[in-house]
Amino acid sequence: MFKEIVDLSNEIFDGMTCYGSPKTTFWKWYSHEETAKKFGGRVSLEGHCFFATEHLGTHLDAPYHFNPKGKKIAEIPIEEVILPGHAVDMSHKGEWEAITGEDLEAGCLKAGFRVRPGDAVLVYTGWGEKFDDPEKAVPRPYLDAGAADWVLERGLRLIGVDLVSVEAPEITPEDRPVHMKICGSNRVYMVEMLRNVGELLGKDFWFFAVPIKIKHGTGAPCRAFAGIS
Repeated sequence: MFKEIVDLSNEIFDGMTCYGSPKTTFWKWYSHEETAKKFGGRVSLEGHCFFATEHLGTHLDAPYHFNPKGKKIAEIPIEEVILPGHAVDMSHKGEWEAITGEDLEAGCLKAGFRVRPGDAVLVYTGWGEKFDDPEKAVPRPYLDAGAADWVLERGLRLIGVDLVSVEAPEITPEDRPVHMKICGSNRVYMVEMLRNVGELLGKDFWFFAVPIKIKHGTGAPCRAFAGIS
């Protein structure tokens, strides 16, 4: 058993802004008030419907998102998204400042852990608590192509960020180097829009990011959390 569970997920709500996608919309299909009246007060129930992108809130990108031959979300084995994790502190990075492979390596060394093949690394920037305000969330640090190379060279299974996107199309409008490299590998996954990652700094933990099993999906929301040993 774990000593502590840290919830790393964002709430999903009506009107939620999803970076580069339509806003999320919820509506009531039936309500407690309506059903209580229907059943003469003996029973009441409520249910909602919603419209949203697959890449909603805290979500996992399937390789197929940027790789036409990559695994789709329902094809990802559960054991590949339950992993030993490490959190690396990049909170010194500011708006539109690149996080490089050298930065990630230095952050791991400073934290005193050694990344092993198959691990998950979660990048803490402090932006995870800004998602409710898009004007604050979008101007952000980002991973560059060298950071993606570092992820692949270290043999990671997963890279997670507390950012609306792992990279910045605003900086590289003609390319998506991080998604192309990581999704292109068809063996590494990405989780975006994490929060509370700072609570994991300096701690040993297991990372859980099991996505909704959407057939043919390019990504899916997940209830991401960490179990601290």
